[in-house]
Amino acid sequence: SSAASDVYKRQALLRAADLSRRAADARGSGDALTELARVHWLEGGEGGYAEALRLLEEALEVRRGLGSARAIAEALGLIANIRIQRGDFEGARAPLEEASALAREAFDLAGEARALMALGAIAYFGGDYDRALEVWKDGLRAAEIAGERELVGAFLNNLGETRLSRGELDHAAAALLEAREITTETGDLRTLADVLKNLSALYAQRGDLMRAQAIADEALALATAMNARPSLGSALRARAEVRSLRAIAEASPELARAAEADFAQAIAIFTDLGDNAELARTQVSLGNHQRLAAGV
Repeated sequence: SSAASDVYKRQALLRAADLSRRAADARGSGDALTELARVHWLEGGEGGYAEALRLLEEALEVRRGLGSARAIAEALGLIANIRIQRGDFEGARAPLEEASALAREAFDLAGEARALMALGAIAYFGGDYDRALEVWKDGLRAAEIAGERELVGAFLNNLGETRLSRGELDHAAAALLEAREITTETGDLRTLADVLKNLSALYAQRGDLMRAQAIADEALALATAMNARPSLGSALRARAEVRSLRAIAEASPELARAAEADFAQAIAIFTDLGDNAELARTQVSLGNHQRLAAGV
């Protein structure tokens, strides 16, 4: 099963980190700790983002001792991303600035693009959509020049979501449909799940609620298959938002209750992960649902 595979993966990485420490292999230890942290971050393993952050800080200390600019920048960038998810936007800025400087020093264009990805996220979560678009367009260009297709797909997804937040539905559709094509091609399932979540919201805004529902269900199935709790929380919120709109359109108390149950499950996941950024968005959506569906 996927869950058993994830447990095996974490155990293998823990074993690799331990063996590297015993063999005084600092590089191997730093790499294993970083990959283990990445698993915790992307899949929402036991301890959530707090455990991922602890592992990354340990990896960063090891990598600083080695002095590899690219490796240090990678760890700093991941630390910044997790701090953003935890809602600590100011705490993310210093590691991002250092990661960006190190990437430039190492002529690592992909590393610079990753730093721009996180800087754009700070602007997006802060509601500065103009700044987010500007930063993510720069990041997209850097990722295209570097030939990093997975990053290109992720930037297009973020740009599409930002256009969606601004009500620019045609621009959003163009970016998200291209993002779906690229993430399907590269096999970046985590980003693909997020693209599907955003496409669900796009069709909901266009009033095509049944198509929005089908795509939200697809995102939920993918997140479940990956056993990735962060993706699962976002997919549950997407389905809840569509169910909420359908409950109002169809005057259905059953759909209203189903939407509330999805919101509650998403909130429980984000609370457990320590994902304060997504938790806040979900609580706002739940509040909107409760207000609009009160008369259903």
